[in-house]
Amino acid sequence: MRIISLAPSNTEILFALGAGHEVIARTPDCTFPDETLKIPELSDYSDINYIRRFNADLILTATNSQEELAQQLEEKGLPVAHLAPKSLRGIFDSISVVGDLTERPEQASQLIEDLNLEFEKLRLYQWKKPRVYIEEKSDPPTVAGNWIPDIAEIAGANYGLCKGGKNSREISAKEVAVFDPQIIIVYSNKKEMLKRKWKVDALKNKQVYEIPLLSSPGPRLVMGCSELRKIISSF
Repeated sequence: MRIISLAPSNTEILFALGAGHEVIARTPDCTFPDETLKIPELSDYSDINYIRRFNADLILTATNSQEELAQQLEEKGLPVAHLAPKSLRGIFDSISVVGDLTERPEQASQLIEDLNLEFEKLRLYQWKKPRVYIEEKSDPPTVAGNWIPDIAEIAGANYGLCKGGKNSREISAKEVAVFDPQIIIVYSNKKEMLKRKWKVDALKNKQVYEIPLLSSPGPRLVMGCSELRKIISSF
């Protein structure tokens, strides 16, 4: 097949299933594994006519931000599949879909089984769960939803600002202050978070950490969960 991947999570899934050699174009953000760097970049993947020239058999889009693009590609008659998981179960479903589309259903089933096992190994059972705030973006402050509450629960967190399966949402400083997180996780820009004037335990005690791997609904999410678990278990 000739596959265009328009999200890092899609690219990771394709390589994990053994279909990486079929990827003919990627976004600049698709940098894992290292083999992806040999694949041509699509610098402007909003240009549908440009995408059409690749003559792809499958185009994979992802997340809510690419929903409109997926619709436009479909309206132009291009072979697109849109993956927008909102939970850990949804991520497994995405892997299954990609497995079917690339004629690798057995590999997909095995990957899901392996990931399930790894997540269960990471599950942290403890009576006292620290309050954790995970921020998806800073402007405006947005609490991470979708699969993040599932991951936080596995890692042993009290994640009371957003429920699993719900979209990430804008949040006020007052709401965060009432929750008073003891640990704050960001995907990047830890220094910017530490400059905030929020009066919460996490900032007062400098319990702020970066875990970039939590941001992408792909196989490496288990590594992000492992990092979160280590932080929580040592709190």
